[in-house]
Formats: sequence, C-alpha cells, structure tokens
Amino acid sequence: MATAPKQKAQFGVIEGTLVYAKVAQPDTAYQSTEKEWSIEVIVDEDTAEIWDEQFKKQPSKKIKVADFEAKYKIPCPIEGVKNVYGIKLKRKATNDGVPVEESFRPKVYLDMADGERVEIGQSRLLANGCFGKVSYYISSNDFGTFSRLQNVLMDEGGFKEYVSTGGGNVGGAEFGSVKPVKVEAAREEATNARPAKKASKPVEQDDSDNSDTPPF
Repeated sequence: MATAPKQKAQFGVIEGTLVYAKVAQPDTAYQSTEKEWSIEVIVDEDTAEIWDEQFKKQPSKKIKVADFEAKYKIPCPIEGVKNVYGIKLKRKATNDGVPVEESFRPKVYLDMADGERVEIGQSRLLANGCFGKVSYYISSNDFGTFSRLQNVLMDEGGFKEYVSTGGGNVGGAEFGSVKPVKVEAAREEATNARPAKKASKPVEQDDSDNSDTPPF
C-alpha cells in the first residue's frame, strides 16, 4: 500500500518590535503547569490583519497607544496611530512536565557588524524594544492553521540587552555602587574547575543535530 508523501515543512517570518521575550528560560503557560518559550512582536494594523486572516485561532492583540508605555515600559515604536498590535508566538518547553530536548529550544541569533552570526539565546536576555525577525512553523489540521515559535534574528542595531536593576542584581551596594550589574553566562571551566577526586566517568554526549529549527 502506497503511503502519502510527507508534506514539506512550512515556515513564516514576522518582523517588528520584540517584547516579553521568554526564550532564554521558559515560563509557565497560561492556566497550565506546563512550560513554554514565548515572545511577543509589536506590529502595525496592516500586518496584524494579514496575521489574523491566516491564524484565526491565534489572533493578534489590540493595544491602545495611550496605554503602551505603561504596559511595556518603553515608548510605542509606531507613531501616528491610535492602536498597535501584539502577536504572541509560543513553543512548548515541556510535555507532561518533562522538558523537551535541548535541540528544540528556540535559538536567538545576533548578526554582528563584521558579518558573523552569533547564537546568544543562553547568554543574553532580550530587553523590551529589541527590533528583529521571528520565524515560526506553520501547521494545519481540522481545527485550523497554527503557528509555533522557531527562532529569533536581530542585528546589532536592533538588539537591546536586558539588565535587571532590582533586588540583588544591583551589585556592590555595600560599596556605594548604584550601577546595574550584567551577569555573564556560566562556564564549565569555572563552575567545575575543581572536580571531586572520585568524580564519576563523564557520560558521552551525542553530538548529532536533532534540531528541527531552521536557520534564517
């Protein structure tokens, strides 16, 4: 019996101002105990209408410009309008409470001025107000057409790094410092520089690339 040919994966890309990025670490999904990665893209009305026509079950959210800065803590990126629109893209980080494989984590790419592309998803946090592109996987079934977060791409001019100024991250307060402190990513050379004498034999890692996230 012949089998139906496998459909080629379809992807889309949307560009806009990025807010509420939760791609370095997933957060709890709405009314659920499961975790998900997510990001919201602020776009104009025309872009939102095109999105809503394709993804009727995942419509954009209307945001009054008058309320924008209070909500997102940045000036509205689109001038001369009364409303802007937020498109939220999500991807599951757990299934029945079990984390998905690391290869399925959305990647965050930064294009440098020298032409190099760097993956910064686990080393830098995105602040509200970054400008870039978000890719998404498109799937359809009897219930409709749906999108799933894939990757994020920015250039140096569009990237803004989030630095916390609250709580214990205002480092050196006892020295009179009021400067926010950036925390560098953990490195194995530092965190495991002095292993125990009877350390167990390390488990061999599978270096095969099982990621289904496409490059931009």
